[in-house]
Amino acid sequence: MDQNTTVIVLSDDEDEGESTIYESSVLIVEENEGSREVADAPKTSEVLDEDVTITFSRKAHVLPHARYDCTIPFCFTEGDVTGPEDSNAAYCEQCFCYVCDKLASTCQFWVIPGFCHCNAHKRSFYWKSLRDKRIMGYLHELNFTFDPMDMDADLRRAEASLQQFACSLALKFAAFLVGVEKPKQPICCYCQCHSTNSRTTESHSASGSEVGCKSCRSRHVYFPEYDYSGVQERVCVFLDDAKQENPKSSIVMLLGAMKLIISHSAPGNTHSIKEVSRAVDMLLYRYVNPVTPVLRCRAKSMVQTLLVDTVFPASFTKQLQQFFHGLPFPPSCMSLKNRYRELARYLKVVKSCSVQELQDLSDWAPFYLCKVGDYAGAVNAMFSSMSGSLCPASRLSPAQFCAYLRIFVSGHAPSDMPNPLFLNIQPDPFLSSTWIPVQGGSLLKRLAVVKFALRVLNCNDAVFAQSISWVAFLNIASKASIGPDGAVNCTSLREPDSNFLMRTRDIAQGILNELSKESRIQIPRTFQNGYPDQALLLLATQALALRICHSRLCPALHIVMAFSLNPWALYWLFYSLVGQPNVVLDFLCVVLEELLENPHHSIL
Repeated sequence: MDQNTTVIVLSDDEDEGESTIYESSVLIVEENEGSREVADAPKTSEVLDEDVTITFSRKAHVLPHARYDCTIPFCFTEGDVTGPEDSNAAYCEQCFCYVCDKLASTCQFWVIPGFCHCNAHKRSFYWKSLRDKRIMGYLHELNFTFDPMDMDADLRRAEASLQQFACSLALKFAAFLVGVEKPKQPICCYCQCHSTNSRTTESHSASGSEVGCKSCRSRHVYFPEYDYSGVQERVCVFLDDAKQENPKSSIVMLLGAMKLIISHSAPGNTHSIKEVSRAVDMLLYRYVNPVTPVLRCRAKSMVQTLLVDTVFPASFTKQLQQFFHGLPFPPSCMSLKNRYRELARYLKVVKSCSVQELQDLSDWAPFYLCKVGDYAGAVNAMFSSMSGSLCPASRLSPAQFCAYLRIFVSGHAPSDMPNPLFLNIQPDPFLSSTWIPVQGGSLLKRLAVVKFALRVLNCNDAVFAQSISWVAFLNIASKASIGPDGAVNCTSLREPDSNFLMRTRDIAQGILNELSKESRIQIPRTFQNGYPDQALLLLATQALALRICHSRLCPALHIVMAFSLNPWALYWLFYSLVGQPNVVLDFLCVVLEELLENPHHSIL
C-alpha cells in the first residue's frame, strides 16, 4: 500500500491492541487539498498534563445562523421597527436575516425604519408571522393555512404557478371589464329631424356632433359588450396545466384557481351578468366542450377526483377542507350543489381503488335523490349494494333512519347537505334543526314507507336495537300528521273490531316471518281491507313485539307513550306477548325504573 494513502480505522471495539486494529473495517479516503493544508500547517506542542498533549489546533468554522443566535449581543423586542435596538444592526459574516432568509449583508431592509429586519427573532409573534408570510408567498395571500415548515417543492411549485396565473388572469379580467363598444346602428327611424338630406346627416357624423332630436337619440342608445371567453380560456388552460402536476401541487392549484374566479361578475346589462355567472359555474364544476359532446371535468370535480384517488396526510387534508369551507360561493354556484340526481347516477357506476371512500360517498346517494323528490329512487339506492359490500341501509344510524322516515312522509328535508369533499369532519346533515320543503316529486304511499322501515329494521342491527327507531316507526305507521316544518306527530285511530284484530295478527306474523327468512316483504292486498290505517299500525306493533322478545329494550317509557293516542294497539302488543310472561315482566320493570329515576309528572 502507498505510504501516502490516508487510512481511517473504523471500529466499535473499545479494547486497544493489534488484533483490534487488524480485524476492524477500514475506509480508504483519497487525499484532498484540505488534508494537505492541515499537514503543511505549523505544528505546535502544548502539554496540558502527562496524558494529553495538543499537537495541532485551528479556529472553528462558523456555520450560517440567524442574527439572534450570533455571539454578537442581541436585544429581543416585540415587533419594534422604528430602528435598530442596541447592537442588533451589527452582524458577522455568517449572520442571516430571519425574515428574508438570506445573508444579513444582502438584506435590503436590515436597518430601514419601518422594517428593521435586524430586530427580527423567532420569539416574536410579529416577526414570525412576517417570516411565515414570506415563506408561503402567494399562498398566504389566498388564505391557505399551511404550516410554513411544510412548504416543500410541491407547494412552492403550486405557489409560483398560482402567482403567475393570478397576474395573467387579472389582465384578462381587466380587459373584460372594459368591454367592446358595439357599432352604432344606422339611423332609420322616422322622426321629423331625419327628413333632412343625407349630406346634412353625413356632415354631422363627420364633425362628431349628435344627429337627431332627443327622442331620436333615445332609440339608438347602445351598450358596451362584455366577452368573458378570454378569461374562460385562460382558466381552462391553467386547469389543464394543473392536471399535469403531481397530486399535491395539482389540488392546491385547483383550489387557488377556484378562489380567484369565484367572485367574478360582470358590469352592464342583465344578459352579460347571466353569461358570466354561467361561465363561472361551468368552470367551478363542469364545463361542456363546445367541439365535442364529451363532458369535461373542471375545477371542483377534479378536486373531488384527487381526494378520492390520492391518500393525502390527515393534516394536509384538513387544511384543504378549511380553505374550501372559506370560499365565498355566489348564489349562482349554490344552485349547482342541488344536482343530486346526476351525482347519484355517477356513484352507481364509478369505480375506485379506495373502496371505503367510495362507499362513504355512495351512502349519501339516497339523500341526494330525496333532495330532488325522487323518493322511490332513494329507496332503491338504499338497498342497492356495491360489489363486495353491504347496502347503505345496513349502515344507517338510528338518527338517519328516523330522518329518512320523516323525509318520505313529509316531503321536507334538512337544509344542510353533505359535502362530498369533507364527509369525515362535517356535521351530520340529518341532525340539522332547519328542514325545508322539497320542490317537485310525489310522496311515497304510507304502505311503501312501512315496507322501507321494516326492511331497514331487518338488516340493520343498530337501528333494530334503539328505542328511537321504534318510536319513529310507530308514529309513521299511525297515519302521522305533518307539521309546517315537516315534523311528524302521531294521530288517533278508531279501534277496529275483534275479528279484524285476530285476522290481522296472523297475517302480520306471516309477513314478518317471510321478511326474516328471505329478506323480502310482501303484503297481501286484503291485509288493509276495512281498516287500512289500523292494519299498518298493527303490523308495526307486531314487529315491535318481536323486538321486545329479542332482548331488553331501553328506554321503554317512550315506546309506551307512542301508543298514548291509540291505547287499543298497546293492549294488542301485550296480547302478542302473553306467551312470554318473563318478557312482559322485564319490560314493565324497565318502565317502572324509568318512572322512578326520572319522574315524568305530565305522564303520571
